[in-house]
Amino acid sequence: MKKIIFSLLMTLCVVAGFAQQNPNRMVVFEKDGVFRGYLVERIDSVIFPKVEGEVKAALECTGVNMDKLAIIVNVTRTPECAGFKIGVIPTVTANRLSDMGVIDYVSNSGTSFYFQDFTAGELTNDSDPIEYDTEYTVVTVGYDQYKTPCAVERANIKTPKKDLVGAPEVKIDVKDEGGRGFTAHFTPNADVKEYYVLAMEPDKFEEQYNMFAPMMGFKNHGDMIKGFGAKFDKESEFTWDELMPATTYRVYVQSLDAAGTYGEVNTADVTTATLGGPGAATVEIKLGAYKLEEWNDNGALVKAPTQHILFTPNDQTMYFRYAVYTKAVFDAEKDNIMNGMKETGYDVYEAQEDAFMVEANADYVAVAVAKNANGEWGEFALLPFTTGDAPQAEKVAVKAGKLNGRAVEAETPLFVPGRGLAVKGKMSAGAVLK
Repeated sequence: MKKIIFSLLMTLCVVAGFAQQNPNRMVVFEKDGVFRGYLVERIDSVIFPKVEGEVKAALECTGVNMDKLAIIVNVTRTPECAGFKIGVIPTVTANRLSDMGVIDYVSNSGTSFYFQDFTAGELTNDSDPIEYDTEYTVVTVGYDQYKTPCAVERANIKTPKKDLVGAPEVKIDVKDEGGRGFTAHFTPNADVKEYYVLAMEPDKFEEQYNMFAPMMGFKNHGDMIKGFGAKFDKESEFTWDELMPATTYRVYVQSLDAAGTYGEVNTADVTTATLGGPGAATVEIKLGAYKLEEWNDNGALVKAPTQHILFTPNDQTMYFRYAVYTKAVFDAEKDNIMNGMKETGYDVYEAQEDAFMVEANADYVAVAVAKNANGEWGEFALLPFTTGDAPQAEKVAVKAGKLNGRAVEAETPLFVPGRGLAVKGKMSAGAVLK
């Protein structure tokens, strides 16, 4: 009996091994990392033919017809190009597509094959009509007689601005608010139906547009200002705070006329004041309360010893950074920690009390370093400290009442809501590393 069982096991092993050696998929990998899979059972044969010459549909954009929402194109195939597909994509999206991305786009958009050249052909897109004052990229993909996608051609064109109702414009007056923000006052003229305001560093604006436009469907700058900005329909003010000092920001205002058409984007620049001074920048570190508090540990509330620490910069400080380490880690990695804090970190501009989850009867080091208005780092401030015995939970009295229909009269631990994972505070810069 044992021999029979052993024989069956051997048979199963051989079959399993054969199954692993007998592939049932064919996967073709493109050079840019894109791959396509096929079921072997559906493949009749595989050949590797050679096609001479270039397979492409040369493309030229000659104009637009906004009455028909059409782009006028000329398309000329090479002799080896059996057919082509064509599509129109907002340029901000097309710029992020590789040639393989363009091929996937036209393949998945239901675009038809065309087998003849076009002169002054009108290209429309009923599902996503072209809009005024927007840059588009027209693309063609040439296919050979085997329906293999080959060369990708691109041509850019910008649609004209739409005639406005009147001359909508918004006047912008900006005022610095002490280096950490500014206030802008907006005065629209009578031709403005509504307007949207947005502010950021000028180079970041284009960067954010290129990043978010493809995923958010923005086709032009006005779309992003409207999508991310604050909306107003009358004379108003708006304040931006918690900004970088000594930094130039640009206010962008997109107005709409009575017909809802985008007007010109009005802008105004403001440079926030420089904080601190030319002297030595320092930070004073003081220990605060040591108590048991609630923390969010992967979704579960836990009570843990918590050390509050106050970091106070002097008047020469532009900004500072801080952290808390176990003493063992700090002593072993002191140079790396100090160099790393200067290279990267969260910048803090005002005195801040932060809370750190710690262990009882353990040694720690709080560390901080500040930069002055000239961009010079000061000396590191170090505060070694040792926690005491685990603190007891704070309690609050609960008045007599009913809970689920039952009378209660008890003392319960104080619940402190809104705790973070390991560090609490307003965009906390601190961390306990072990």
